[in-house]
Amino acid sequence: AVKTWEDRIGQKIFNVTEDFTRASELPTKDGKSAIYFLSSWEADRMSEQGRTSIYWAGDQIMEADIRINAQNFSYYDQDPKQLVYPSGTVHAMAGEDGYNFEALILHELGHFLGLKHTASSGSVMVTHLASYTDRITPSEVDAQNVQCVYR
Repeated sequence: AVKTWEDRIGQKIFNVTEDFTRASELPTKDGKSAIYFLSSWEADRMSEQGRTSIYWAGDQIMEADIRINAQNFSYYDQDPKQLVYPSGTVHAMAGEDGYNFEALILHELGHFLGLKHTASSGSVMVTHLASYTDRITPSEVDAQNVQCVYR
């Protein structure tokens, strides 16, 4: 998802590193941007698939945390017939809905880049990701919107 946005924008804008030393399983303002799979989610937001929180200091982003709703949704990576659960286990699909993890992260990174939800068909920034939808390429509208910020 990071490479997809950088290719679309035409420049490197993310610095991705792996750090598994988090002290907390829940998002905290610790100066580290991270992706969290949460097995509990707010009861009044059960249909929300993910959420990005951005913390600023002046005009600089200090941290951006992406929360993934793993309580109410199952995700797949490459193979839509194999769903990955919060425990990390992989199961063959058994009649339940699966959601493309790359598409969800692409959408949440769009928020990190400053994009809002849109009703534009084909956009990765459409509010909800339908099950088994591989929306993994930013649309022309997405590209125009992000280029307004980064060009």
